[in-house]
Amino acid sequence: MFLTERIAEVIDGRVSIEVNAKDGTPVIVTVETVPRQRTLKANRYYFGAKVRKISEMTGMSVEDVHESLKIGFNPKQVPNLLTGEIVTVGGSTKEMTSAQFKIFSDKADEVLEFLNANFPTQEDYWKILEKP
Repeated sequence: MFLTERIAEVIDGRVSIEVNAKDGTPVIVTVETVPRQRTLKANRYYFGAKVRKISEMTGMSVEDVHESLKIGFNPKQVPNLLTGEIVTVGGSTKEMTSAQFKIFSDKADEVLEFLNANFPTQEDYWKILEKP
């Protein structure tokens, strides 16, 4: 019997199939789509247009702007290893899905709007880079 004959329904991109292990134990296998990781293009636009512009306007380094955005919009609680106190740090953006990174990157837009900054759209940014 093929597994496709046992699929009852697909819910939110996820399929659960009841099968038996070799010893006869019933198990449920769940198959779901793999979320897309953020693209290098989106990452380059975020750093090249947004973070760089905030850096220019505030005098902060690009690295410090990125860390500040992570603390503000992707906070993570971790213990201080010396004191045991729980502190807030910026969570990593490296493992974000495309959807999560878009939401995070859109928060940088809010900072830019607050600073009354003019910054290029993603399409305009690539056109600027293509100019000789």
